[in-house]
Amino acid sequence: MKWYVTQLIYEICNSSTATQFDEQIRMINAENRIQAQQKLLALGKSLEEKFENINGKTVTWRLFGTTILEELSEVNDGLKVYSTTHESDHNYSVIKYQIGQKQKLNEYILVD
Repeated sequence: MKWYVTQLIYEICNSSTATQFDEQIRMINAENRIQAQQKLLALGKSLEEKFENINGKTVTWRLFGTTILEELSEVNDGLKVYSTTHESDHNYSVIKYQIGQKQKLNEYILVD
């Protein structure tokens, strides 16, 4: 069996005018890439859902797609499984502030 790292992307449909997406990094254990793709799509579809939020509005999570399916040659402590670089017009201090606010919620850690 081989380990694969993958990304599932869900479109979140609700009454909000903003378009929302949820990106999830997942690990798949499979014999080969084809089986990994099949397991990935089955997992992605099984996690789709429709529910009412606290305001009584219908929220739908629909599998939008996948962007990553990479075989990991080895799995060990500290292995980087995903990395992305974003370019922004925001000033560094604004981004640092935003990460600092998330850090208060234990969502991100700011490293100076």
